[in-house]
Amino acid sequence: MKFLFVLLFLVTAVYASGQIQTVVQRGHDQSVLAVAFSPDSNYVATGSRDRTAKLWELSTGREVRSFLGHEGSVNCIDFSADGKLIITSSGDKTIKIWDVLSGKEMYSTEPSSDILTAAAFSPDMKYFVLAGYPDEAAVYDFKTKKEIKRLKVNAEQGLGYGINLAFSPDGKWLAIGEDNRVANLYNTSSWEIKFTFKQEEGWCGGCATWTTFSADNKSFYMASNKGEVKRYELETGSLIKKYDENVEDIVGLSVSSENKLLTVLTKKNILQWNTESGKEITNATPFTDTEINEGEMSANGKLILLACKDNTTSLWSVKQKQIDQKLSGILNDVDKGGINYNPNSYWESHIAKYLRLKNDILLSEDGKTLLKGKFGTKVKRWDIATGKTEMEYVGHEKAAICYTYSKDGTRLLTGGGDGTIILWDTEKGDSLLVIKAHREPIFSVQFSHDETKIMSSSWD
Repeated sequence: MKFLFVLLFLVTAVYASGQIQTVVQRGHDQSVLAVAFSPDSNYVATGSRDRTAKLWELSTGREVRSFLGHEGSVNCIDFSADGKLIITSSGDKTIKIWDVLSGKEMYSTEPSSDILTAAAFSPDMKYFVLAGYPDEAAVYDFKTKKEIKRLKVNAEQGLGYGINLAFSPDGKWLAIGEDNRVANLYNTSSWEIKFTFKQEEGWCGGCATWTTFSADNKSFYMASNKGEVKRYELETGSLIKKYDENVEDIVGLSVSSENKLLTVLTKKNILQWNTESGKEITNATPFTDTEINEGEMSANGKLILLACKDNTTSLWSVKQKQIDQKLSGILNDVDKGGINYNPNSYWESHIAKYLRLKNDILLSEDGKTLLKGKFGTKVKRWDIATGKTEMEYVGHEKAAICYTYSKDGTRLLTGGGDGTIILWDTEKGDSLLVIKAHREPIFSVQFSHDETKIMSSSWD
């Protein structure tokens, strides 16, 4: 017996363990919120509003595996220094630690009192830290998984950025970016505040702060929404340079490994400065049709990883100043048949999810053929024994979502995303009757018991 596989791209991946697996290149089906390069920059990890995290191989653009278990959006993701583990935070109020090779969940915290927005490993793997909407960040001993310290924080909750975390490369400092354009630096040997950096004038609610360190552990950088982009000397806490007075809609901050290039990402733009001269050298708009949710620079400073609202992840070439690669899958690449409800929209998210999951396959009464819609605007029927297409039904302006046969199988009834019902001659493929029944997608169509009437239900 032959089996029919529909709309699946299969990728075979070989891992360091020698295990061979076949992975469906699905991609994310909702907005990508978090991204991270592996320490060797050969892999990328992504977290999404679809509640999954994924691992991608950069050389091929292949989706290697998914990390499944969160019950809320995955809003932060980070690799361990050896690249063997991933840590994620989520809207489900937990953080989870995952094994990269197997995808297995190794540890999960109990749900916190509120949404978590940040999680990070210390470079020496002695600690991991979690933070978010709660009034305190929590420091854990990595080996024992016991909480050892709580640190007071002021989370940004209006726009949902919460708290941002960054360890210095030598692990001696933890930076916590907070609301009101404030960053606190903690000495990890005592967990006491060493420096507090803030904008001197005014209060700014909804003004989250991003932080990072230079690779040589000598400089500290911070950028706040509706605030300044600054560099400080780490040893003394003295201000070295101010790059911009007011940047809005910030979503990311990175500095190149040689400490020559500072990058600030906003929802629409990539801004870059020479760290020494302070001269702006890049102000680019990589997209016209989507927004950036987060980003990170590669260790060699050649690429910038962009988490995008359109459910994809892009890599932007610093040298060419253009998109170099896109990480996506069949959930974004297939012809959606004109059904383009936005899963990231508050008003459209429910119907978008319903239509994404509704993929009915109809078996004929004699068990010889299969029928399925959502092939663009077509409905297709196959012979099960041979796998060959027997008929294509063309007439809907948008994808067909539901379908049913008459009792004798000679007639086919389809309902489309265009709100239209079409009655077909099953064998000939001719349309016998077209009814513009609804304004919105039709979810179900049925014949009455005596097959003299048609019933339908719709989103409208």
